[in-house]
Amino acid sequence: MMEPRVTKRERKLHLSYELPHRLYSAQLYPTPGLNGSTIIIYAHDRGVRILWRGGRRPRHGPKSSSRVNGRAQDPDIIIIDDDEVEEEETNGEQPDDEFDDEEDELDPDCPYPSIVQDADIELGVKVLHLAVPSIPSAIRKSHALSQQGAVVVSCSDYTQRVLSFDLLPPKDTGRRDYVRRVQRQQIRVNVSPSPCTGLAAKVVVYDSSQSEHEPGSTSFLLVAATADTLQFYRFVIFEDLSNVSQDAQTRTVTG
Repeated sequence: MMEPRVTKRERKLHLSYELPHRLYSAQLYPTPGLNGSTIIIYAHDRGVRILWRGGRRPRHGPKSSSRVNGRAQDPDIIIIDDDEVEEEETNGEQPDDEFDDEEDELDPDCPYPSIVQDADIELGVKVLHLAVPSIPSAIRKSHALSQQGAVVVSCSDYTQRVLSFDLLPPKDTGRRDYVRRVQRQQIRVNVSPSPCTGLAAKVVVYDSSQSEHEPGSTSFLLVAATADTLQFYRFVIFEDLSNVSQDAQTRTVTG
């Protein structure tokens, strides 16, 4: 598993990880994994990678090499200031049978959590921007939003895509199926005539006073993308973030 270079700065720890590919963007997911992990998502030259930092490890998961597909690491790095990662209570049900009983014991000299699992989602194109949705705190611990997550990405082929994924890290033996499931469920939002320069996303709770409410839906995923124009997309979330409508309502704002 990935091991960081650690630098101590007064009372802070500065962690940097060498990566096997070029990094374009990185975000912390607002909801932790069911095993207690902080979830980090970053964009690279072939897709996105999901990291689970801290929390309980999958049972019987052998440590994997820091080499990916047999290639040595390139000098791109991801940097974490350890005091900037806020700890959150684990949401939802606990996967007791699938994970170790306790989290790794921290070294008093270097008290930082390890990367306990990762999943590399190959999309076949460079992912240049990504956005994780802001989620209202009132619904963040609901069952549906504590089980699945979503990330919006813009790619070098001028498409924007919505990727949904389980917040629970896979076992090593189930990682390939996990990746295939994310790839299969991706939603392509748009092919823009110009490259996207920025993304934002938000989960919005349904207000019963709104007359445009689709039957059976409870909330929406809103996406804003900037290129030559500003475009808004609205997706219906039917049950959870793994069940998002394939068709989006679109609005374009021109200068």
